[in-house]
Amino acid sequence: MDGRNQVNYGLNSVELNLASLATLYEEKRYGDVIEKLRGFPCDRPEYIPALLLMAKAHLEMKEFKESEKSIDKALRMDPSNPNAVSFKRTFLEVKFKALIKGGTEFLKKGLELGAFLGQSHFEKAVLCLEQALEISPKDPVLLDHVYTAYQFLGLRKKASETRSLLYSVDPNFKTMFDGLKTQGLCFLAGYAYQENEAAISDFKAFRRKILLPSLLGRRLVTLYARWSPMCVQIAKQFGISPRTMRFLLSPFRFMASKFAAGSVTAQ
Repeated sequence: MDGRNQVNYGLNSVELNLASLATLYEEKRYGDVIEKLRGFPCDRPEYIPALLLMAKAHLEMKEFKESEKSIDKALRMDPSNPNAVSFKRTFLEVKFKALIKGGTEFLKKGLELGAFLGQSHFEKAVLCLEQALEISPKDPVLLDHVYTAYQFLGLRKKASETRSLLYSVDPNFKTMFDGLKTQGLCFLAGYAYQENEAAISDFKAFRRKILLPSLLGRRLVTLYARWSPMCVQIAKQFGISPRTMRFLLSPFRFMASKFAAGSVTAQ
């Protein structure tokens, strides 16, 4: 037997080796801890401390699957072991925070890039956030982030199911995606028409009924939301008046008003 990775499995030897491995752990040599415990049998309740030490080392290295395997093996041998139960809670908390942080960062980057350029970021956000939902399935903020990512990926069925679940948890929750629709997508129209609520309502109806239901439309809306605030700033900087902006937007206003009139007639 190779003495470098294998140990004498008597209980005294286990305690001795765990003490030396704990020293490696304290020195943050997590890879060495895992390597030395890799050949350890860990098939008896007496060896649960070794399993938990391995789980801690994997967790420090963000190897969540391997860490959870070691914890679950310990709990199968002794479901009421207080150290295993306690570390399972710690593990879930650390994993949850890491997934939330990663998912939120990917979602933010996707929103900055828009539906087309940010697609890979939305996909990564979903991978993180779906795992986080397994830990906390009724967290409204988490559900909202998943719903938003689904919407930008065009996963309408999943988005609808997630939105329904979100409102079953909090009927008054204001979603990020709906907030984007109402607050950020009429910058130019708002500047041009200002107090003309009828005109702004026509633009909003056109966006909601025509653009948002399709993936291409959502991409156009995302690009508009990204660039129109800058356009408004430039217009103000160079003295382009709301009246001039209304003239430039008049063809779109005509189209939007015709659509709105048609929608009312159809109803």
